[in-house]
Amino acid sequence: MSNTLCSFAFAHTDIEPNGDIKFCCAVRAGANRDPNGNVYNVTTHTLKEAWNSEILKQTRMEMIQGKRPEVCDYCWKLETSDNTQGTSVRLQAAEKRIPISSISDRIEYAKSHNGELKDLAFDFQLSIGNLCNLACKMCSPGFSTQYQKFFSKFHNSPQEINFVKIPPLNDGVHFEFPFGTNFDWPVTQSLTEIFKDHIPTLKRIFFTGGEPTLIPQVLEFIDHLSVDAPEDFTVWPSTNCTNINKRMLESLSQFNEIWLNLSLDGMDDIAYIQRTPSKWENIEKNVDQLMNWARDQETIGKKIQIVVITTITSLNFHHVLDFWEYLENRYGNITHYGISANVVLPEKTNLGIEAVPVGVIKELRNKCIQLLEKSNESTCVVLKQYLHLLDTVNFAQDSEQIHFCLEQVQKYHPELDIKKIYNVYYPDQLTTDSTTV
Repeated sequence: MSNTLCSFAFAHTDIEPNGDIKFCCAVRAGANRDPNGNVYNVTTHTLKEAWNSEILKQTRMEMIQGKRPEVCDYCWKLETSDNTQGTSVRLQAAEKRIPISSISDRIEYAKSHNGELKDLAFDFQLSIGNLCNLACKMCSPGFSTQYQKFFSKFHNSPQEINFVKIPPLNDGVHFEFPFGTNFDWPVTQSLTEIFKDHIPTLKRIFFTGGEPTLIPQVLEFIDHLSVDAPEDFTVWPSTNCTNINKRMLESLSQFNEIWLNLSLDGMDDIAYIQRTPSKWENIEKNVDQLMNWARDQETIGKKIQIVVITTITSLNFHHVLDFWEYLENRYGNITHYGISANVVLPEKTNLGIEAVPVGVIKELRNKCIQLLEKSNESTCVVLKQYLHLLDTVNFAQDSEQIHFCLEQVQKYHPELDIKKIYNVYYPDQLTTDSTTV
């Protein structure tokens, strides 16, 4: 089979916080349009209508022919030249979520029907609007209401936040959303109605956000799925671990297979800076609670999978190895626990890891190799992804870019000593000795 195939194009649908219907979260925004040029959206289209769009049929055929569709360039940039290794969504989907071999019948059908499929998507990513209680630095108004509240104190528009610039697409369409954007369609519309054509054959829904645990209608929909979805359906929420509540755990406990993504990027000050205003001590307690709950569920025969998803940026690139080592020491003996990573692309944003100066890379490489020698299989997977980044990213030759980024962070956090927290990037900075002579 072609090594440019992506299982998502044949089995998956993504719904964005604004309701746009895509065939992958990494596909270019606005690419999936109806014959009238309108972006497919749950407020104006059905999921079924979007499933055999012209661009999706074209994408399937290009993949079958061994080509790399342009709308999927996010993944190609994160893979090796032969498309066999890297940290892309495409490779992770085929390895962990929907193996290509499991959908060979769909691929063959599409091949003989010009990219069209008769069977609907069975795997979903559902972003339930943009209600969120954190202002993550790598986020945007379209994904977080708290991001809007935090940064509107400093700026009039998100375009002024100069370490998070989302460039226009090649077709000139700009998809940044202004402050004051409120995507509440999961509240005003019935999720059960939106998914009505798919519920009988559903295998999995990944609930992300925003923050899914904040919306009662999401939990009500999960309760509905526990009754009407197939018995082997997997419920899969993502959470920033600030709001682990009894109601959520009760809803999840109704299913036989439960996956959980924990969005965690670091500890202490690094956690607070990247995911403001999270408090690490509270998150740590919540994660412990989740792990204990998962153990209890496993004792009664439930299938549990918990994965910590770390978003790697220039703000935590030097820190994640220590963070992953901490996680393994605390949870590494738990059978349902693992680690994965997302990466802010190393271009067009000062949060990109290419801002990290090359002078720190040797030390990070040595530490990564040391951890690889002693870590368990799950941790080694993410360590190898990190090592791939060390080998392939064109890191900065000096500290100018990382200093610029951290200067912006200091403006947003006058209560913190950013140079002290990020002393690894200020080797020539004299430390202040508070001892008086």
